[in-house]
Amino acid sequence: MYSVRTVVALVVSGLTLLAACIVLSCMPARAATLDDRAGPYRYTEYPSPVATGRMLSIYIDRDFSDYERDRILFAIRQWNHVLNGFLQLRPVLLNELGEARAGG
Repeated sequence: MYSVRTVVALVVSGLTLLAACIVLSCMPARAATLDDRAGPYRYTEYPSPVATGRMLSIYIDRDFSDYERDRILFAIRQWNHVLNGFLQLRPVLLNELGEARAGG
């Protein structure tokens, strides 16, 4: 029927697959975090056919904590990525007097 070599090969390959599954199931999954903010979300410098060159300023108040400002900047970077040049969002930090100061 089956040769011994075929049976041994099937058993070894099955045990190898089982070992790989056990190892991979023990590794923790790594979700995207705020530390990845410099990663895949970058504003493209290449104009798309629908690019208008419009820039919209987003004014950020100093009442936000540093963490909240980082989250806002992270969201703005994501929107710039999605908008792909059709519109560019530009973060502007307000000073104590309520005057705008360009930042990012």
